[in-house]
Amino acid sequence: MIKLRFKALGMLALITTLLASCSKQGPEYVSDYDVVITNYDPEKKELFSEKKSFGMPWKVVHVGDTTITEPTEFDIKILETTKSEMEAKGYTYIPETSSDHPDIVVLCYSVTTTSVYMWWDWWGGYPGWGYPGFGPGWGYPGYMYPVRGIYAYQKGTVMIEIAENIPVHLPAGEDNEVKYPIMWEGVTNGYTTNTQNEIMRVEKNIKQMFVQSPYIQTGASN
Repeated sequence: MIKLRFKALGMLALITTLLASCSKQGPEYVSDYDVVITNYDPEKKELFSEKKSFGMPWKVVHVGDTTITEPTEFDIKILETTKSEMEAKGYTYIPETSSDHPDIVVLCYSVTTTSVYMWWDWWGGYPGWGYPGFGPGWGYPGYMYPVRGIYAYQKGTVMIEIAENIPVHLPAGEDNEVKYPIMWEGVTNGYTTNTQNEIMRVEKNIKQMFVQSPYIQTGASN
């Protein structure tokens, strides 16, 4: 059996601990939370211009809370803003119902516990995209996240990841696994109440992720 996994950028998971205040009470002002951190795989940076399309599950994964089954207003703003920013960069959106194979996959997370001491260096992947044994479309049955490290994610953290949708076979002896590398990650923090103010802030900060990542730009016209 071939397992589908995504390899993530562990360094950013470590960096996210810097978003939390040194004080046990956390930052004193809301504006103290408005820090945006982005990171990329140096080996993948130049590949963004070669990608033309992206897929994005229409769901924000609530890390630490499995009771949320429908997208909240806050979730919808995360999804809509991320999709809009990717399209503004020139990428074509491939919906989950399509049989087309997106070049990259965008993933959205929201940490809903006080702290989550873990991160995932592999992601379970989605069925579909035309791989053997999968049906048409690339809809997902659920998220599978093997824990590979110990780091502190502060409650209210929002994370966006971009994964390259090209399978890489691991060496012999690695259980015939196929990995999909994470190309880029963005993190922002300080969203705990889902108020209109926080909805506006998360929109602003997700946009900032892409502003400070100018290399995320398709060269589809080339």
